[in-house]
Amino acid sequence: MKNATLRIILMIFFMFAGTIAATGREINGVSEEGVRDGGLIKDKNLRSVIWEEIDRQSGYQFSTIDNLRIDEMRKIVSLDAQGRGIESLEGIEELVNLTTLNLQGNRIDSLEGIDLSKLGKLEVLVLGDNEIKDLKEVEFISLKRLTHLDLSGNGIESLEGIKFPDNLTVLHLENNRISSLIDADFRYLDQLGRIDFTENEIETLEGIDFSNLESLTHLYFNNNKITSLERVKFPHSLKELRLDNNQIDTMSGFKEAFSELELKNVLIVGMHANPVTRSREYESVVDEIKSTNWYVEFID
Repeated sequence: MKNATLRIILMIFFMFAGTIAATGREINGVSEEGVRDGGLIKDKNLRSVIWEEIDRQSGYQFSTIDNLRIDEMRKIVSLDAQGRGIESLEGIEELVNLTTLNLQGNRIDSLEGIDLSKLGKLEVLVLGDNEIKDLKEVEFISLKRLTHLDLSGNGIESLEGIKFPDNLTVLHLENNRISSLIDADFRYLDQLGRIDFTENEIETLEGIDFSNLESLTHLYFNNNKITSLERVKFPHSLKELRLDNNQIDTMSGFKEAFSELELKNVLIVGMHANPVTRSREYESVVDEIKSTNWYVEFID
């Protein structure tokens, strides 16, 4: 009887040990072997940054730099990959719990093929100082929680067809090659508080309507090629409008743009280094605007 009992116990032990060997030790319901990324992260520099973050978080991990564990990748909430020579973001979608992603100063030239909808928790995305020229296939609108988007310092030429997420509060587009905003879609961005178009090639704002951006307080157009403010509409919420270092040579449209604004705060309008500021027309129109809307303050 004792021998039979012992045999049963040994059988159960070896069966259990075999299961352990086959599946690996389990942690939080996930086996030690887990699911490997299988080379989804193609860029060796991006792979290195991810592995470093996994190591930093846990100090003990099953991932290796050549074989990342997907369950460990998915624990990453914030990733700082600034200036790491990254060229491709292929596979970044596996970091589904990211809220902050900093890719400033890399060599990324395209976001084509990246399914941003899988990064649904992302709130801050920094892509400044890369080599991106075309955004036509990029679905930023799928990033429902995104509040801060930095696309500065790229080679972007057009915003045509791009839809930004409704929750966006800050949009950086400075230091690009944008020449026109006529095809830009800023509708429904009622949370947007700041847009920066500094150092682009914008020649006109004619026909552009910013008035629906009810939270917009800061709008920057420094160092462009703007010649007038004809047929442009600004929101009542605006506090600072920078038009410094442009080519504005006429006051046509200024009265319409500013006199009827129902401002609740002082609006600073930067006009430094525009040809028109040296004319009598400028002084006359500015005085007329201030007589009807004393909240507007021109700085030249």
